[in-house]
Order: sequence, then C-alpha cells, then structure tokens
Amino acid sequence: MKRKKIVKLLILIISLIFTFSLFSVSLSYAWTLLGGGDHEGQDWIPDGSEEIAGVHTNIGTFSIEASTTVYVKGYDGLNLLYWLEKTKESL
Repeated sequence: MKRKKIVKLLILIISLIFTFSLFSVSLSYAWTLLGGGDHEGQDWIPDGSEEIAGVHTNIGTFSIEASTTVYVKGYDGLNLLYWLEKTKESL
C-alpha cells in the first residue's frame, strides 16, 4: 500500500516538473516592444505607431514600410542610447 502511494506521488511530481518546464520555456521566447527578446525567427515589421527598444534577437526579416517612421528608444538608466547592429546581409 505504501509503495503505491510513493509511485503516485512520484508520478505527480514528475508531471508537475514537466508542466512547469513547458510553461517556463514558452515564457523565455516572449518579447516586448520596449524590452526586446527572442522573436523565434519570425519576421518583424513595426507599424510605426509605437516606440521600440531593447535587445531583439532571432528576427527573420526586419522591415520598415515606406513612409513609416519607427522610433527607436534606448535607455541605460542614465543616458538615452541609440544603436542598431546589423548581423545579417540584409536588414
């Protein structure tokens, strides 16, 4: 009887760990306009209605439509910073 309870408890613990690991992985790929983050290889075309900032990584293609203005905002706690690093042949 005691062995069955231990097995059930272990199954429950393993299930919880598995569920939590799936949840935490999905959060690690999230990105925000001002905070940056991993875009999971998706294309990104800002519509120009907001500011963007942060470190954005793993972008498929970053495009800005003609006649669209995109405001890049950077802040390190003391100074405003503006910086764009091209890491692919086309941007």
